[in-house]
Amino acid sequence: MTVFKCKMCGGDLDVSQKDSTVTCPYCDTKQTVPHLDDDKRATLYDRADHFRRSSEFDKAAGIYDLILTEDPSDAEAYWLLVLCRYGVEYVKDPATHKMVPTVNRMQRISVSADGDFKQALSHAGSCQADIYQQEADAIDAIQKKALAISENEEPFDIFICFKETGAGNKRTKDSVRAQEIYQALTKEGYKVFFSRITLQGKPGTEYEPYIFAALNSAPVMIVVGTSKDNLEAAWVKNEWSRYLALMKEDDTKHLIPVYEDIDPYSLPEDFALLQALDMGTLGFIQDLTVGIGKMFHTDMPSKGSMTARLETFGGAAVNESALIKRARLCCEDGDWGKADDFIEQALNMNPENGEAYLIKLMTSRHCHLEEQLSESDIQLDGSPDYVKALRFGDAGLKECLTGYNEVIKRTEEQRMEEQRAEEQRREEQRREKQRIEEQRLEEERLARCEQAYQDLKDEMIRFFNNFYVKTSDSKLLGLAQRFEQLHGYKDADALSAKCTAEYAKRQAKL
Repeated sequence: MTVFKCKMCGGDLDVSQKDSTVTCPYCDTKQTVPHLDDDKRATLYDRADHFRRSSEFDKAAGIYDLILTEDPSDAEAYWLLVLCRYGVEYVKDPATHKMVPTVNRMQRISVSADGDFKQALSHAGSCQADIYQQEADAIDAIQKKALAISENEEPFDIFICFKETGAGNKRTKDSVRAQEIYQALTKEGYKVFFSRITLQGKPGTEYEPYIFAALNSAPVMIVVGTSKDNLEAAWVKNEWSRYLALMKEDDTKHLIPVYEDIDPYSLPEDFALLQALDMGTLGFIQDLTVGIGKMFHTDMPSKGSMTARLETFGGAAVNESALIKRARLCCEDGDWGKADDFIEQALNMNPENGEAYLIKLMTSRHCHLEEQLSESDIQLDGSPDYVKALRFGDAGLKECLTGYNEVIKRTEEQRMEEQRAEEQRREEQRREKQRIEEQRLEEERLARCEQAYQDLKDEMIRFFNNFYVKTSDSKLLGLAQRFEQLHGYKDADALSAKCTAEYAKRQAKL
């Protein structure tokens, strides 16, 4: 019996060599399984399964190709190649509690038209083929819906690829540097896909249509990395490897690796023929924007950029007030990137507009409404946008902003006071527990002393009452020593001296 992993939940399946389908005992999903007739094939499948469930689809696909080199009739290997190509993962549907597919690598071609899928059907038994077709139909339905969403997305000029979180789910340095690049490029008028802002407010399971649309529309991708591990992270590599594949079909696409704190020779081998830029170099941002401008064959971005779309608004010339209203509406919808784009345009018209800086502060704090600024975890007065809003705003705006900041300060002081009170309470609890423990130990020690004291007294009395038993005289010295071990307890010291004296008295009479 060979142990194989469930494609949906990762649970162990007991599979015999004759089985072609099996039902998982953990997620109750009926699925196809390979014919594992030797240890080598079992090991290859196990390794490929590990990579596929870790979202390292390219590595998994390489192993499935190896399996097919040895056995071109392995239907399951063809099917698993399809899952890798479309980046299929399985998640539990909260409504039905069934494992359902999600697509992380959308393709314009349907699964049913995929060459490897057709190979899987041609080599599968009837039960296997039915399951393959059902799964393909489910994936195609997801793709059809996602493609409809992606087709309605406006094109992007630039796609920034980076790792958002690292150890402890904390934001990476890569993310910070990527946002600096994003802000610089949006100020130049480019429409930039930056997941931290562009995907704000969208569920993680629905990211793919937007990523797919941006990858296909953006003529430029910037890959940001401050460590080799971050550049090779599964979802980062998923994006840039897909873009490299698009570049093979479209020579107008360009990928620019940018790095910091790492040796350029440690960049992925796939970047070997690409010109990489060091973010630590003086003038890096200027070099990057100039280089991108050349790629667009002009100092200005493409016609699909935000600058081009903001030239008119409702058939009339865009004015400062209209841009600010649009920005506020975008904030209400949680579209922080677009709100920031509108505000940048307003500030280009009037760099001393206090309300514009207020809204920039709202976008940076992800506040849907102005009043929510008072709910920030960090005081506002550390933000340059806050300072400029106070500098250029009218009296009413200044009063509101300072009021919001005072609320944050009071909340922070209250939180710190509550934290100090909690720490004091815990310290008191610790001391009380320590006192109780010390008291318990002392009581146990005294109980042991009392028991030993009473036993010694009884033994001493027996010795004293057996004057003529000479063999017991030497034990009086031991008795005296044992009383000494109870030094300070009741009259143990006096009894020790008494035993010593009795011993000497008896020896003198011999």
